[in-house]
Amino acid sequence: MIVLDNNRKKHFAIIATYPEMAKSLIEIAKEQDVILHDYYASFEDAVDIALSIEHKVDAIFSRGGTAALLKAAISTPVITIPITPFDLTLSISMLPKVTKEIAFMNFNRKIFGVDAIERLFNIKIHELTFRDRSDIEKEILNIKRKGINTLIGGNVAVEYARSVGLTGIEITTGKEAIHKAFYEALDLVQATLEEKKKTTRLGVAFNSISEGILITDEKKNIYICNTSAANLLGLDADDVLGKKVDQLLSDDKIDSVFKTGKAEHNHLLKLNNITTNMSHTPINLGGKFIGVASTIEDVTKIQNLEGQIRNKLSDKGFYAKHVFSDIITRNSELIKIKELAMLYATTPSTVLIEGESGTGKELFAQSIHNASYCSVGPFVAVNCAAIPEQLLESELFGYEGGAFTGAKREGKIGLFELANNGTIFLDEIGEIPRTLQSRLLRVLQEKEIMRVGGSKMIPINVRVIGATNINLKEKVRLGEYREDLYYRLNVFNVNIPPLRNRKEDIELICIAFMDQWKSPLSESAIKFFHEKILPILLAYNWPGNIRELSNIMERLAFFLKGKISTIDWEELLNEIRISSNDYKTSNQMSIAIPLDIELKDAIAKVEKSIIENMLKRHDSNQDIVANKLGIGRTTLWRKLNADNE
Repeated sequence: MIVLDNNRKKHFAIIATYPEMAKSLIEIAKEQDVILHDYYASFEDAVDIALSIEHKVDAIFSRGGTAALLKAAISTPVITIPITPFDLTLSISMLPKVTKEIAFMNFNRKIFGVDAIERLFNIKIHELTFRDRSDIEKEILNIKRKGINTLIGGNVAVEYARSVGLTGIEITTGKEAIHKAFYEALDLVQATLEEKKKTTRLGVAFNSISEGILITDEKKNIYICNTSAANLLGLDADDVLGKKVDQLLSDDKIDSVFKTGKAEHNHLLKLNNITTNMSHTPINLGGKFIGVASTIEDVTKIQNLEGQIRNKLSDKGFYAKHVFSDIITRNSELIKIKELAMLYATTPSTVLIEGESGTGKELFAQSIHNASYCSVGPFVAVNCAAIPEQLLESELFGYEGGAFTGAKREGKIGLFELANNGTIFLDEIGEIPRTLQSRLLRVLQEKEIMRVGGSKMIPINVRVIGATNINLKEKVRLGEYREDLYYRLNVFNVNIPPLRNRKEDIELICIAFMDQWKSPLSESAIKFFHEKILPILLAYNWPGNIRELSNIMERLAFFLKGKISTIDWEELLNEIRISSNDYKTSNQMSIAIPLDIELKDAIAKVEKSIIENMLKRHDSNQDIVANKLGIGRTTLWRKLNADNE
């Protein structure tokens, strides 16, 4: 972890070329609460000092050629204290008035305003520049040959001039230049700190990305590599940088990007026995190709993440557990229907699943979801007939706070929003009241919803699967269902045949149920099942379909898992016959109706009596009764409670 401390005191150092140079800087440092370390050296000696202290200080001050050497040798910022025209003027003013010609030596550049200084003092100034010690010696010997006896310059130049018999005047740096350099250093150190912060943040973010990222230049050299990419390549990041990308990746797709300049996305590639998903995007600047950005994803991590998402959705109950392999059949018609459903799963379009109650409509819906593009998203199932009409709208679309009496202050998200980027399964969709049908149509058409009491549209990305056990076409004909909504729902259709039309599946389904039992059956129990029970099951017409078969098999489990010698076979067979004979009882009944009541009341009593009788025959299973009577569950409930209205 990198720690950047913005509050600690700043440490500066000055490597002065003459002792007096540090005095002004020391005074300013005290005023600004900066710790200043001062040294006296020049050229190579100054470099040795700088190398020993560079990691302990924030900036180093020096002058002329010494400052230039320091900049080339260390990474710590080096602030050059310049020689100004004022410094030269001050030095000349201290010369004897008889002096008419001098040489002025400065590092690498001439200074501005020398001609004005010449006029001011009526003196000829020869400006000399140097880059290293050998230049100093050569230039000083040259001016000596020309008869120039006085030189103004830095410490090294002055000492050499004196050694060959010339007058040497060491130029001093004025307080103004020192002040300016000091505040320049403060700004530079602060800017450097901010840049380090920015670089550190970007570096941490870059290396925390789970995707591997490689950036190559136009010559295929890798110049950026994050930790994830290095790990996937099995190398350290430093070992990756500078290498040719085709030395590390045997990938025809990246070669294609360099040749064509066109992106290549989402292809699988093995790296160190890890399956990865690769993408390569060209980088262009002003229309010119300058490199490629590559991303590398560990497919295993993606799968694990998908599993975590599924677990979270499962915790919330928004999870589809069934897949197409759970639909077991040897019926040729259902096999074709299953294949069609698999094909429909590859599209985002709406699917309408039709079939009698208990045939497995939700099983198909979950399988379609898990085989679709939105399988990692939520699967939200809602039974439209089970929610009272007055609550259905707010449950589906949500509501804003205070939208109606009893509404939560903070509002509530609706089921469509909860299903965003996933699937919503609208079971018994034929029971949606006409008042809500137009709202549902808008959702399907516009892919947006508005909460109850809201004023803004909320975009959603939801795959809708509807299911019904009633004839929606007939409801459309009778004007009880919107025709445009029906066609919007019925883009793709899955019509599941009842169990009585595919009796060859009964044995398969029974075996599947038995496999789910924790304790296995004895051989004699299995034999008894096939010889005695299965023929009864095959003879039955199953009005409740697979749901009813499941219930009977659950009851059988308690008998068949017992000790075979203690079972009363006749009692067991009677248990099964009771269930199967329910379907074979008389389909006639007599009802006594008073003649002194209105016709509508008489009809209501007849309807209620029929419903009550049917419920008794079918263990109060309203789905079966509603299906046999050709009405919805909401209608059945209303007719059953007609006396209470």
